[in-house]
Amino acid sequence: MRAGLLNKNVTVLKPVISVNEVGEQTTTYITKFTTKARLQHSLSSRDMENTEIFFNYTEIFTFRSYHDIDEFDRLLYMGKTYRIFRITPEPEQMALTVYCELINE
Repeated sequence: MRAGLLNKNVTVLKPVISVNEVGEQTTTYITKFTTKARLQHSLSSRDMENTEIFFNYTEIFTFRSYHDIDEFDRLLYMGKTYRIFRITPEPEQMALTVYCELINE
């Protein structure tokens, strides 16, 4: 993988589950690390969620293979949060290909 293609700043967020005094579990996301990645735009569609029109984006981020990213993490890019739904290691290029979708907040 050419290093010049890794030109986007991406923050990887890690979930932290906490339990309050009444036993309710809440999930918050804290910064795991910030790194450079390659961004490829995959597809977009228009969906109707809860009587709201939502433009769903699927993006492909490519990272170096030494990063510890799993399916429970979230990606923060340009102020938008993405949910990871597939991670594909590519050992011949020393890369991780991460497929994400935009979260409707």
